[in-house]
Amino acid sequence: MGHEELRELIGKQRTLEILELLEANGTLNYTDVERQIPTSSDVVADRLSTLVEYGLLTRDERSAKDIRYSITEKGKAILEQIRTLESILDG
Repeated sequence: MGHEELRELIGKQRTLEILELLEANGTLNYTDVERQIPTSSDVVADRLSTLVEYGLLTRDERSAKDIRYSITEKGKAILEQIRTLESILDG
């Protein structure tokens, strides 16, 4: 992943909120994520798909109506690095 891809991924609306939600709550189904993220269902679906594509989330389709998402170690590492950058900017 190059700089441009990273900027595009992290800069997208609700990306970090979804990662933080799954980090804090563990595995959630799509409906739970959608309820807790204040945006359209299209944005939630797009972000989840993108995060899975980059390996930051896993997607477990148990049935057509039961799709669950979990944050990966890679996703946790991204959040940790972002928090480090935030602390540098705050300090």
